[in-house]
Amino acid sequence: MSKHTSLAELINEYAIVAGQLSTDGIHIEPKQFIMTAIMDEDYPYEVVRAFLDNYYCSDELEAILKHVYG
Repeated sequence: MSKHTSLAELINEYAIVAGQLSTDGIHIEPKQFIMTAIMDEDYPYEVVRAFLDNYYCSDELEAILKHVYG
């Protein structure tokens, strides 16, 4: 399993997964993506935060990050 570290790689990975699912008529939220596809990866906190910052208000963002990083 490759280790991803940059925001660009994370965004690209999300685009690939979301694109594959959308062909089946399924939509994946960024939060779902982080909770499932990313949990076993090696993305730094700052990268995941920057990614989710584009999608969520600060309160929800903090709750997601606390769940992912403890």
